[in-house]
Amino acid sequence: MGLDPGIDHMSAMQLVQEIKDRGGIIKSFISHCGGLIAPESDNNPWHYKITWNPANVVNAGKTGAVYKHRGAVTEKKAIKIFSKTIRRLI
Repeated sequence: MGLDPGIDHMSAMQLVQEIKDRGGIIKSFISHCGGLIAPESDNNPWHYKITWNPANVVNAGKTGAVYKHRGAVTEKKAIKIFSKTIRRLI
């Protein structure tokens, strides 16, 4: 976890490289940039603390997402990015 997407990415890549340098194999990696919420403060449907402008989170979601999950490239269209949260709010 980092406090900025760039810092989060750089620290994650450093950790990945250290593991590989020691002969380790990474089977799974999930990044939660921003901050995981403390259970006593979990009062929003995303279960996440947004540490940057919330409008930018929504704007970033408008482009969709491409990521690797269990070895396969996964793509989500923008309409799907917040669909789970929207269903919880309705």
